[in-house]
Amino acid sequence: MTTATLHAAPDRALPPVPGVPPGAPTLARHLAACLGILAELPNFLGADGRAVYAAAADALARLPSVPRAARLIDGVEHWQTENGSWIPRSVIHDTVALYDDYARTVATAALHLSGQLARFKATSMAEGQALVELVGQNYGVKVGGEAGNVSFFSYDRQYKVTIARADRIAFGPEIAAAKELLERWVAEEEGSPVLKAVINRAFGLDDAGRIRAAEVFRLCTFDVPGETWAQAMKAIRDAVQIVGKAEYMRVYRRNTAGKYELIPLDLANA
Repeated sequence: MTTATLHAAPDRALPPVPGVPPGAPTLARHLAACLGILAELPNFLGADGRAVYAAAADALARLPSVPRAARLIDGVEHWQTENGSWIPRSVIHDTVALYDDYARTVATAALHLSGQLARFKATSMAEGQALVELVGQNYGVKVGGEAGNVSFFSYDRQYKVTIARADRIAFGPEIAAAKELLERWVAEEEGSPVLKAVINRAFGLDDAGRIRAAEVFRLCTFDVPGETWAQAMKAIRDAVQIVGKAEYMRVYRRNTAGKYELIPLDLANA
């Protein structure tokens, strides 16, 4: 390090290191510790070093966090309740305060992971699209639209990435008529118990409050005689609406048995 570098910015204090919220990733805490050391040695950083320091501090300041709504009222710490009122901290049970700390720490970590996953998906999907376009150029054609229903393998076939895009389906008001017709069919016909079970699953609301589309479409695959059934199937077809595109990306790893296993990217299966 040259003398010019050592004295590039004498006596110019660096901005303080932003606080790292509980639940932030370990690398963020390490970065904050490194910046804290550099903040004590401002004269060792030239213009480029200060720019890097400022960028890193800005990244720390923009980390997701779940701050507690607290304020001093007449010199006494108060916490805000869900209805907007302020309660003295001294009357809040310590166990409740522990719950609050835990919820905010986990929520902070979840927000960070959610952002990471969103960036991971966007970057990976864009790179997959670029690869499909590159293949098209190799064959002298321009691939239109977006990459969909394609798979990429590692050279040793140990890993597989699949990208799929599908129509996002919704049902119009005609689906109510279909439900009524199918209920009439169930009441009138001596149909198969299996088929009646499919009908019940299709029109029993799922956890998200939606009709189970896959089960509804499964009904259309049955060849059932009768005008009531035919009218119900027509109502289902008329009810279908395309409301957008759903994008999926899945990553698989081959196990010792030679089968691909999904690498879980959701908490339920991790």
